[in-house]
Amino acid sequence: DDTTYIQAALDTGSKNIFFPEGTYKCGALTIPRTKNLCIYGMGTGSQIIMKSGATSLFKWDQTSMYTLSGTIRDLYFDGPTGAGHLIDLTGVGNIDLKGIFCRDIPVGYSFIHVDGAGGARTYDVRIVDCRCYSSTAGDAGISFGALAADSMIANFWMHGNHVVNYCLKFESGSKAVNVSDSHPYGALLYVIHASGASYLTFDGINVDHGD
Repeated sequence: DDTTYIQAALDTGSKNIFFPEGTYKCGALTIPRTKNLCIYGMGTGSQIIMKSGATSLFKWDQTSMYTLSGTIRDLYFDGPTGAGHLIDLTGVGNIDLKGIFCRDIPVGYSFIHVDGAGGARTYDVRIVDCRCYSSTAGDAGISFGALAADSMIANFWMHGNHVVNYCLKFESGSKAVNVSDSHPYGALLYVIHASGASYLTFDGINVDHGD
């Protein structure tokens, strides 16, 4: 269990947290309010395994919106027995997620969840070059809450193996999200769920329920 050691590294206030190649098992981590924070690894060589029953693996403890200007990139996540979103961006904006791979989504939760907090909308979340192949019954690959807005997804590839409810989920009230050059498929219910969302744009999207 590496939770204590990873949290201690985050709490130093360093703007760069590096995961060398290897496998890390940890529970819920509280990401600090550090401007321009970069959390990064060696791609699929840096594997972070979520402990059984752990709540959201990467989460900011926010009750109101905070503009972080940060990056999470080149990491591998696996969370089949978790009890929360793998990456929970509730309450933070101006975040870049790049080159992140997800093996299995916690049952009933999302690989990446974006939302505002304290009645304020989040904005400028950029999710680029991310992949998700889940054989566990997660709720969504990427989900946008009612206070999520002004964000983008590019080059997102996902196979839900007909057990994940949605590949992309936009809750009622979410708006102004651009999705491009992506291939989400194999959802249990809908590849894209957007009832009540607005100002969504899709460009170069290949959507199917393929085997």
